Amino acid sequence: MLLTKFGSISSQSRLMLDGWKYGKKITIPANSIDEDMVNFPCTVYLNGNDIYDYTEDLCIGGTAISGGTYSGSSPINAFDNLSGTYWQSSQVDVGNVINKAYIGYDFVIPKHIRKIKFQYAVSTSAGNPDSIKLQSSDDGAIWVDIQLLTPSKTSTAVQTFEIISSSPKRYWRCLASGNIDNGYYFKVAEIEMMEYQLIIPANFNFSQCKPDGSDIRFTDKNLNFLKFERKEHIPSEYSVDLCTNGTPISSASGASDPPSKAYDNVETTTFWRSATSYSLLSGNAYIGYQFSEPREIRRIRLVPYGSTNSLSSHIIQYSDNGTNWTSVYTWVTSTTVASIVNLDSFGTHSYWRLLANANLTSGYDWRVLEIEMMEPIAYQATYNILIPKVSSLTDTEFYMWFGNENTYNTSIEAWQDQTGKPITYNGNVKLVPNVAKFGKAGYFDGSGDYISIPVHTDFNVGNSDFCIDITLRRATIGTLQSFIGQCNSGLTVSTISYIIEFNANNTITAQVRQGSTAYLITTSATYTDINKNYDIALERYNNILTLFVDGDSVGSVNVAGVTINSSSYALSIGRSGEYNGNYFNGYIDELRLSNIARHMGNYITETKPYTVDKYTKLLIHFDGGDTSYMYKRGDEFVDFTGGIKVMPAFTEGSWGLGTVTKNGNNYTITSSTNNTQAGITTNNKINLTPYAKLKIKYDSTTTGLRRVIFNDINTDNTTATLVALPQISGTDIIHEVDISSYSGEYYIIFSNCNAGTTITSTVKEMWLETLFKDEAGKSLTTYGNVKPVKTAHADGARSAHFDGNGDYFTLTDSDDWNFGSGDFKISAKVTNQATYGTILAQYTGTNSTSTFAFEINSSKLAKLYVYAGGTAYTVGGVSGCEVDSNLHDIEVGRSGSYLYLSIDGVVKHSTSIGSIVLNNSSASIMIGQNGNNSSLFTGYILGVRVEKGSAPHTTNFTPPNKFEIDGPDVVFCTNFDTIYDQNYAMIQHMGDTLVDATGNGNNGTATGTTIINTEFGKARSFNGTNSTVNFGTGIANFERTDTFTLLTVLKLNELNKFVTPFSKMINVSPYNGWAIDIRDTNTFEFLLRNNYTANLLRVNTVATLTQNVTYVSAVSYDGSSNANNAKLFLDSALQGKIVVANTLTSSPTSTASIHVGSQNNSGNYFSGVVGETRISTAQRSDAWIKAESLSLKNNLLTMSNV
Repeated sequence: MLLTKFGSISSQSRLMLDGWKYGKKITIPANSIDEDMVNFPCTVYLNGNDIYDYTEDLCIGGTAISGGTYSGSSPINAFDNLSGTYWQSSQVDVGNVINKAYIGYDFVIPKHIRKIKFQYAVSTSAGNPDSIKLQSSDDGAIWVDIQLLTPSKTSTAVQTFEIISSSPKRYWRCLASGNIDNGYYFKVAEIEMMEYQLIIPANFNFSQCKPDGSDIRFTDKNLNFLKFERKEHIPSEYSVDLCTNGTPISSASGASDPPSKAYDNVETTTFWRSATSYSLLSGNAYIGYQFSEPREIRRIRLVPYGSTNSLSSHIIQYSDNGTNWTSVYTWVTSTTVASIVNLDSFGTHSYWRLLANANLTSGYDWRVLEIEMMEPIAYQATYNILIPKVSSLTDTEFYMWFGNENTYNTSIEAWQDQTGKPITYNGNVKLVPNVAKFGKAGYFDGSGDYISIPVHTDFNVGNSDFCIDITLRRATIGTLQSFIGQCNSGLTVSTISYIIEFNANNTITAQVRQGSTAYLITTSATYTDINKNYDIALERYNNILTLFVDGDSVGSVNVAGVTINSSSYALSIGRSGEYNGNYFNGYIDELRLSNIARHMGNYITETKPYTVDKYTKLLIHFDGGDTSYMYKRGDEFVDFTGGIKVMPAFTEGSWGLGTVTKNGNNYTITSSTNNTQAGITTNNKINLTPYAKLKIKYDSTTTGLRRVIFNDINTDNTTATLVALPQISGTDIIHEVDISSYSGEYYIIFSNCNAGTTITSTVKEMWLETLFKDEAGKSLTTYGNVKPVKTAHADGARSAHFDGNGDYFTLTDSDDWNFGSGDFKISAKVTNQATYGTILAQYTGTNSTSTFAFEINSSKLAKLYVYAGGTAYTVGGVSGCEVDSNLHDIEVGRSGSYLYLSIDGVVKHSTSIGSIVLNNSSASIMIGQNGNNSSLFTGYILGVRVEKGSAPHTTNFTPPNKFEIDGPDVVFCTNFDTIYDQNYAMIQHMGDTLVDATGNGNNGTATGTTIINTEFGKARSFNGTNSTVNFGTGIANFERTDTFTLLTVLKLNELNKFVTPFSKMINVSPYNGWAIDIRDTNTFEFLLRNNYTANLLRVNTVATLTQNVTYVSAVSYDGSSNANNAKLFLDSALQGKIVVANTLTSSPTSTASIHVGSQNNSGNYFSGVVGETRISTAQRSDAWIKAESLSLKNNLLTMSNV
């Protein structure tokens, strides 16, 4: 029988071509299939940019166009698919051909061209242009540069060019732009143009074994799909309202009620009013929108004025010219509440409108409060798939995989080592979700599956410290299984560098070799849990080799004087080097090899994937190319109390007989007898909360600088937090200390302490770093008090605010910034609030050691400097390049021998620079200053993008709404938006989506809430009866000894009512958990409770809240189980409090979900508006909360129900 009631399988991860994506386990009941083949419905979610291939040539059915054609040839010859015919320009000689002769195509219907095939008619180095501008146009008159094509001049072969970025346009052309000798014409044999299109993968497969390694039960067939057929393709997710930067259109309107009032995001008071008579509306009156570029409208939302002034039927139409209209749908709408329609695809068009399809009663005019139009941004495709007959005796478990398993042996970029080393995948290694600690894991079947990396000097650890970290899960036990090693195919002991493996008795052995001598660690414990991820580390530190499991040492061996073999054989994961045996059966999630000791003792295992730093020599995530982990982190990226300098001020101090001397910015610490202590301490406490790393650069003799100390007082003592340093000798030693778990303010102290020998250490630099990276993976370090704030000019998104007083970012130099003689482009979105300031620079104060400086000069003019040798070349800085306090898109860069500068899509200035080669500076890159600690920027920067190898626009263009990595030339990209530090567990903006802005995946499900427009963006309105948002149970299950901070932006619609706007607390006895309440006395309350009647902590504010006023409320808690130490804030101000109960002695943890708007969706329903919620797993400082509250308050303005 057919599976008529089985349902569908949903893939929660979006489909990509880079490999397997897991869908869902399916259980087919016994006896449910008695035919050999059945139709099986499968639902898959697609991202609109994920599964694409190119169409066939589209140059069919339109009209070939040219800038002039030589007698005897024709433009159509370039599009007839015949290489023996050609088009020849009427222009001849370099002065007439270049930037004048072109060949192109009028598609009539706009096309989004993404690939060009181009073929010259003749092979000549003199007669063919060496570059061609691909351009597009809406009207055939105004042309926009899309991309510079550089076909070989001496080849008549077909040359293919992929187009990095474009948008649908009606006209496309190839304009001769490179050099050509006099006496020659522009001759083209053939051009083909293609779009992207969604494709159907050739073979979706079931895996042939379950992720636990056991075989799927089947009768006589391999479980491969035999047929794959797409049945429908519909949007599953839509954009925000697109009616923002075009022109409202309508038939005749009332004088004071123009069509713009239907697109102003005000749904209660403003409206468009038709001037057409009530009886003549149908077929005549209309309201619509002209977009700045063609749009594929697939959803429309209409808010009617009311039953007497609203129509019950409309005809949806589109047009490409505003004159000729095509009807696509007759829409029956409500006259009292908002209506939404989802449309089929009718292509992209510039004009869309609602045409009246009904009349009104005498005396009433047609009115519309609001119209929104949206495009799809993700799709759902439904497929019918034929599967083979399965067992009629027992249930059969299937695991659905999307993609082709063979891609894993060819698509290496999906599994790449983050340090760039080549990797070969052998056997049938697969990606598996739901068993991994982070994302996905590689599944090794124990029968020939392994990964190999060629021998590399980075793997030669010699006699130095090193660390191997690996996260894995076993699938079978009781056999010898090696999961990493380096040796030859014969397992000859003298070829072994290191091997880590499970023994047949389920213990773990790690070995390293010097020559044939083994240094072994074997655990006494066994590891047999196949449902557990084990964190295993092998580390050499201070000549002790230690094996760790789940952060605890399980054995060690002294390796003093041991130089570990430098093996000349491949490193393998899943087996020992090149030895064909002892294969690992299980899952490997994270693998990292470092050339330093990472742990230096028992440690807390990672709660996030590893990231690359300069000590990382191998890092594999097994996540199918998903690099979102690389740059998404917790909340704000600055210390709001003032930031950190590269070298803070220290006090010279000593304890005992040691001495400290200062030489310039260096501090030399000397100690010479037993237990002598000497050190330096920062003059002031530093807030460590925003930072993840402390780094120190120093010289040291003998056993080296001993430790870094974090203390409440500015001296060394035994109660302080001590972190051991490696105590090595050398020059310019750089050591990193993980401080991601530190919250609050500390003095930072460095000290020597010895046991009888003289130690001299010179501290040169100390700095703190966040984990922030741009979207291209480059680390940003902040200085001063840069704030990310929401601003009106950023449409509610964040931008970085620079106060002109020490605020800036730095990036480390790399080859990405070596522009040489090539093209490059720098784009920035800024608002300038001062006379001058630098946006981006690699500048030292000396021309000969600088590369570029992109600034707004003292006349408020945008200007770019580039440096070649000791000479500066400039573009901009002239009339027309003004940058005021409004938002401006500025683009600068080099195209061939010219520099260009554009503002808001208009080319303002260009300068010839010839073939100069720009200096390759080694200076840091600066955002917000010129690198010489001057020309500090004041204002907002919404984003910066740098492209190496891409030329700037040379004609007018439309700037992007947001910078993205849309091609391989992008070397730096940040929008200063969703960047948060690692202490944030969840951030919800409470708008159209309930996606956790930290990237931690704590997304919400709403019940009964209404999304409303406010002056700061979207927010959620709660009705006080049954509306709530559920964020699940996965986080914030706080113990009484945990530190945390809770923040909520809210507004009360009702007073004198007990409500719970934010909580993780059950609503039945014993009512345990935590909650933010508003009491019926209108006071703000924090509650942490084990039991309702006793064993709780409860604190109320003295102040009361007022109706219809927006508050930024916050609670910080220090883990002391003492109500007196809980702090309550309203609008950045620390509040006076009343301790109502202070008896918490037992665990307050709760099984409840986190809810906004109620207490576990079973009571205390909140009536009002919530615009932001945040949970930190650290107690934020008062200064932090004050600055964050002011930032939110000042930029959220006032929430209203408009």
